[in-house]
Amino acid sequence: MLNKRFTILARVLSFLILATLFSGCIEQEPINEKPFVAIDYPSDSATVSGILMVRGTADDPDGNDTLLKVEVRVDNGEWETAYGAKKWSFEIDTTVYDDGEHEVYARVSDGELYSETSTVTVFIKNEDRYQNVHRWAVFVATANRPDIDVKLGNGGLYLAEDMAKYFISSYNYPANHITILFDDGWIRTNNGEGERVTTLQERTDRVSGVSYGAATIDNIEQVFTRVIETANLYDDSEVFIWMFSHGVGDIENRITGGKVLERSEILVWDDVIADNELGEMLSLLHTKLCLIVGLEKEVAVVSDPKIKTAYTEKLSEAKEMLDQSDKYIAEMKKQGSGDTAIKRSDKFASKRTSYTSSKSVKTRT
Repeated sequence: MLNKRFTILARVLSFLILATLFSGCIEQEPINEKPFVAIDYPSDSATVSGILMVRGTADDPDGNDTLLKVEVRVDNGEWETAYGAKKWSFEIDTTVYDDGEHEVYARVSDGELYSETSTVTVFIKNEDRYQNVHRWAVFVATANRPDIDVKLGNGGLYLAEDMAKYFISSYNYPANHITILFDDGWIRTNNGEGERVTTLQERTDRVSGVSYGAATIDNIEQVFTRVIETANLYDDSEVFIWMFSHGVGDIENRITGGKVLERSEILVWDDVIADNELGEMLSLLHTKLCLIVGLEKEVAVVSDPKIKTAYTEKLSEAKEMLDQSDKYIAEMKKQGSGDTAIKRSDKFASKRTSYTSSKSVKTRT
């Protein structure tokens, strides 16, 4: 009887040992953990106005490749998809909300589970202290689209800011009547060609009071609509619109750009705008003065010599900077930095170069 018990015990022990040894060979269902999201900007209880770019980060313990999308909503509104995942951003046009306290929520999904919601409270304040000043300026610069091989750098942004400062100091344009839309709303390393570093709104050297945002088709339409509706209320309104971007056309056709009997087009961050589409956007604008300019070509004649002179001065400064850059590039070539020099040279030359596009942009190789 005792031997039988020992035999049973030995068999049980042997089974346990074998089960332990081979347990690693048995496939187990992995446990999915919730992803995590945080709103890093704006800070809680911040006062905001104009275009607000909410920025944050997301992470997944199971690996960031499982992060599908970040979603943001304001108050009890609909969830909308943010731009990016691990490092994300989302723009809110605060002018469509009442002034006062509002909640901004963010969540992220890994395809199976949603994260806990991250929340900040913001105080919207869009009251216009300069209702008696009827001047507005909109600067749109698209320079570093990822699907365009040749980048234009951050110069368009800095030129827009210089012109904005000039308009504020010399022509009494209220800062909160000025909007600057640049790329996707981020500053990148390596003069626009590297990784995203910070949003335009978070820079310490931004122009105080000016509204910043991405040069997306939605932002452009929203800003134009808001400016038009307000400017049309007054007989003495002035609207200044400046657009800096790649041209669209046939790179091999230097004379006409392949645009004979075709629409002229310019690139924005996420789309292409044809001349007739731009005309439709601005068709309801009825002001004393509307000036639309590009970096090198004025496409609407203006009678005010002061504004025309201001633009000409800034354009002259930009050309001087380009000339200095060309000299710097030539010096770098002498020192053996050929690759970098050629890339920078292409960048500056590209403002005179057309790119082939029919809504889907073909990049230069």
